[in-house]
Amino acid sequence: MKITLVVLLSGLLLYGCSNKQAASESRAIDLVVAGKDVTWGRGAVLHIAKRDGSSVEGVQLLLPRSDGQNGMITADTATLVPGSDLNASDDSCVQITLHNAQGVDKKEVTFVLHKQ
Repeated sequence: MKITLVVLLSGLLLYGCSNKQAASESRAIDLVVAGKDVTWGRGAVLHIAKRDGSSVEGVQLLLPRSDGQNGMITADTATLVPGSDLNASDDSCVQITLHNAQGVDKKEVTFVLHKQ
């Protein structure tokens, strides 16, 4: 009886831990982590130096170009918003608005990044 109870409780503990991890990784905005290169759909790679809620600093965004090379866009600061421009509740996307962006024609530009 004790062995059955231990096995049952262990199974419940492991099930709870696995669900917590899956839930925390289910939203695209939660993938944006300081100091980590995150690869997104279509080969985009985002790196940030610091994150405080929806504000990020030290942004580097690598985007594949049609000639096979990667273009780099940088910004000192940016803002994150969950979802896409078409659907704010789409957890598979995150919008990042780069402020004073370098490497593009506009000083403020927004990209929608999709989970792979």
